[in-house]
Amino acid sequence: MKDLTRLLPALFQPWLHQTELRENLITSFWKQIMGEALAQKVRPVRLHQSTLIVAVPSHLWKREVLKLRGEIRNRVNGAIGQALIRGVEVRVQQEPDRPRPAQATSAQTVRQEIALPLDSIQDADLSRQLAAAASSYFNRPK
Repeated sequence: MKDLTRLLPALFQPWLHQTELRENLITSFWKQIMGEALAQKVRPVRLHQSTLIVAVPSHLWKREVLKLRGEIRNRVNGAIGQALIRGVEVRVQQEPDRPRPAQATSAQTVRQEIALPLDSIQDADLSRQLAAAASSYFNRPK
């Protein structure tokens, strides 16, 4: 699979000033940004101004993740393509209340509604993930 983090900034640059889109992008691509192992234990909860709030399952995990705050911030900012995240807050939650992106019914529907340049992406899985992230933002309840 192609590196998602290189494609995100260019595709979503016009809308990155909107907090909801940033939250949805971070949530949708969390595994790709953080890696499978860390993403299983550390989950994004929400974005408050320039602080990313993440949830972990225990105080032991909180202690370890506090040491990784700079790395988390850098990875997320790198994926977004801007230094929008300035801090990372770590909370202990058994079942994190994290936003779940809406699933696009099809990548074609998203392409038509918001005219993203997804046709040039040959990796079907990557195209679906980008479409789902865009759909979760643009098809959110108003």
